[in-house]
Amino acid sequence: GRLPLRYPAPRAAALAALLAAVGYAALAGFAVPTQRALAMLGVVLGGLLLHRAPSPGHTLALALLLVLLIDPLAVLSAGFWLSFLAVAVILYAMAGRIRRRGSWRDWGRVQWVVGIGLFPVLLAVFHQASLIAPLVNLVAVPWFTLVIVPLSLLGTLLAAAFPEPGRLLLATDDSLLHWTMEILGRLADLPMAVWPQAAMPLWVWGVALPGVALLLAPRGIPGRWTGMLMLFPLFSLPAPRPVVGEIWFTLLDVGQGLAAVVQTHEHTLLCDAGARFPGGLDAGEAVVLPFLRQAGITRLDMMLLSNADNDHAGGGPAVAGQLEVARLISGEPGQLGWSHAEACRAGMAWEWDGVGFEILHPPGPGWQGNDASCVLRVSGPGGVLLLSGDIEARAERRLLEFDPAQLKADILVVPHHGSRTSSNPGLVAAVGPRYALFAVGHRNRYGFPAAEIAVRWRDHGARLLDTAAAGAIRFNLKPGTGIAAPELYRELHRRYWRDG
Repeated sequence: GRLPLRYPAPRAAALAALLAAVGYAALAGFAVPTQRALAMLGVVLGGLLLHRAPSPGHTLALALLLVLLIDPLAVLSAGFWLSFLAVAVILYAMAGRIRRRGSWRDWGRVQWVVGIGLFPVLLAVFHQASLIAPLVNLVAVPWFTLVIVPLSLLGTLLAAAFPEPGRLLLATDDSLLHWTMEILGRLADLPMAVWPQAAMPLWVWGVALPGVALLLAPRGIPGRWTGMLMLFPLFSLPAPRPVVGEIWFTLLDVGQGLAAVVQTHEHTLLCDAGARFPGGLDAGEAVVLPFLRQAGITRLDMMLLSNADNDHAGGGPAVAGQLEVARLISGEPGQLGWSHAEACRAGMAWEWDGVGFEILHPPGPGWQGNDASCVLRVSGPGGVLLLSGDIEARAERRLLEFDPAQLKADILVVPHHGSRTSSNPGLVAAVGPRYALFAVGHRNRYGFPAAEIAVRWRDHGARLLDTAAAGAIRFNLKPGTGIAAPELYRELHRRYWRDG
């Protein structure tokens, strides 16, 4: 009873809470999200210790400043903005309201507020948002906070002095966590668990964000229901698509590998999907799927994996696991390990929306490795595109002997990333492209594209572009007007750290 007379109880509690938070952050390895939470908590509790009572907005701004002082590059992380936006949304929607009894009702309102407030932001950043997150978090967050985490901490403490009880507690916690993650995984796999959304025009977000603010405004403000109308364009506008006969071609930047998307009016073809690395990075998950989502593509009419090498086919399973793939063809179907993979063969041809597709190579079985790569010709009223995979000298000679005229193209994805074993002079002369594209990684260990190969294509009048320098490269092949100037991702999204 005498201690509060010497040191106020709220300040003692704040100091104890801050020390506990620092200890917990240390256990978590001071991960970046933990640093942000600790900074926010430090500002709030620091105000109590220093006899300050800053406004909620001032507190949030100070926490933001503290995090940036600790980690200036946090601004490049989507999680940084989402964490502070979530707190800002809660403060906006909950602060200054008449408090009602019932903590569970308040907790449910918090989930509703965060779900609605961040929904358009998640669509803008990730082109998808969870529809079931508010309901799941309503149960999952208390479950982790009150059961999973306390059991793990208590088990860890007990294990030092009483190994057997500590081991039993940790084993119990592990079982609970396993079943929890199993349930969450099944919920995430529900058909309507996630709402996908294509990239929208800027004006849609200019209408949607005020609509969210209106929905979360205090009840006394009239016309809050009109916020729902302001969200309507976000869900009703269709994704842009090419007109009939037009081709949209995008060569994605997947590092040292290949992934390209060909879109027509009603169809989409993915040619290769980048690499999957042992460290966990999967170009299909990290690059291809985000691009397809922002383009509003939820189904692939064809996935063409030119050969079975990791830098072409490694990302394929990740893509096929998230999107419906109507047809899969490859130059090495047997090496993919997929029962439904078909062999691509010269002579295969089809037409989508006024655009012709034709496989030029390989002519049949017996081709292996790089020379087994599918060579795809895409032709429309606006121009011709040639994707050559990893073919080398032998396959190039076969194409030249069969029909050199069919190789003529306006845009070429250069064979084998510009290696010295490809792009023989005869092929260069036969194709004669306006644009020669190199799918290469920055400072890749192979030295692609080889200097003499780049010179060879340039001397024949081609403009050279590579994904390492330009990022993703996009062309529109329009009927009547031909090929528009390419859109280079790094030119359109300039950042100072990319210069030099």
